[in-house]
Amino acid sequence: MMANPPPVRGRLLTDTWVLTVRNLRRHVRNPSQLAYSTALPVMWVLLFVYVFGGAIRVPGVKYVDF
Repeated sequence: MMANPPPVRGRLLTDTWVLTVRNLRRHVRNPSQLAYSTALPVMWVLLFVYVFGGAIRVPGVKYVDF
């Protein structure tokens, strides 16, 4: 049993750092996965802006700003 557990913020930053390092190591071993995981979010943004941007109407606001 821990006497004083670390604060939540400290655990959050530590856990985030550990997961980031693990993922970077995995991407170094498999560069195609790095390219895919970088390109996919860009493709989604372009899809929603240019394909769905004109199809969805939001009253008083542009879809992209919404």
